[in-house]
Amino acid sequence: MLFFVEEHVKIFIGEQKKIKKVKMIKYCSKCKFDKDVTEFYLKKGRTGLSGYSSSCKDCVKISKHKYYENNKDILCNKSKE
Repeated sequence: MLFFVEEHVKIFIGEQKKIKKVKMIKYCSKCKFDKDVTEFYLKKGRTGLSGYSSSCKDCVKISKHKYYENNKDILCNKSKE
């Protein structure tokens, strides 16, 4: 699920102005936290509603590391062939 959060930022250029800055937030399905969309990988096919992966970059790295550790022998043999 992707949703938007509005942040009001004040800048000074001669006089004070308000600018709306929109920040996109997405829910990670593995760690169960709401995070900024910059912490998610873009899908190559851009399928789905948001076009981003369902797991954040940190969770993807952890799951890839676990997979490598559990299948190290198989992966090393495949690379030698």
